[in-house]
Amino acid sequence: MRSLWPAYSGWLAMLFPTLWEEVKEMGRRTNTHPGPLIDLRPVIEFLGLREVIEQAGVKRVVDAVGVKRVVEEVGVKHVLDEVGSERILAEMGIAGFLADLTPKQKRDILRHLRQGE
Repeated sequence: MRSLWPAYSGWLAMLFPTLWEEVKEMGRRTNTHPGPLIDLRPVIEFLGLREVIEQAGVKRVVDAVGVKRVVEEVGVKHVLDEVGSERILAEMGIAGFLADLTPKQKRDILRHLRQGE
């Protein structure tokens, strides 16, 4: 990308002087000040968060943040309600689901099923 600077930096400075000053400041900060190089909040305000995430790619965003963090943020119950028990069982299979349960949880399920009959 450095090869583009000679050709376009003058135009950037002439047409967008405020932006050019910000770019120069960002260049100075990269070596001395750790942290975000660009404040994306104005972009998010302009385009909307949904559009920014769509352009970045939802899977890419979730992978970057981590599935566990996403679930913690929105809540396990919300995720389970959204996915639904049929889908969970279809993905895991009954044997797979039961394999993850403790003996007490299995007894509780069995007791619940017997009471329902």
